[in-house]
Amino acid sequence: MLDVKSLTPSRRKADFYESLKLSPTTTSNYRSALQSSFLSSFLKGQYNTLDVFEIVDLEALWDLYSKINLHPKNISNHRAYSAAIMKYIRYLNQGVKYGKRIDFGKSR
Repeated sequence: MLDVKSLTPSRRKADFYESLKLSPTTTSNYRSALQSSFLSSFLKGQYNTLDVFEIVDLEALWDLYSKINLHPKNISNHRAYSAAIMKYIRYLNQGVKYGKRIDFGKSR
């Protein structure tokens, strides 16, 4: 099995998009979300990078996901940014879910 964390960021990006088994529209939406100025400015401020594909640490990505998921701009855009980030996290984690919901263990 290919260790995707050892790939260069540009190769990891290409491999990520090739691995998506989604409709062309959904893939395009993920691409737009991950390349957006909103996410780039957030990454620059919090992680000193402009590209999410430069980050391979799952804890850092989970932290990013948790912050973006609750951001008003993400919510108003139907959670497009957090969905794309979670798909990238699962890609790095060989398709396995990562993290727990903030309401995990609480009754609904």
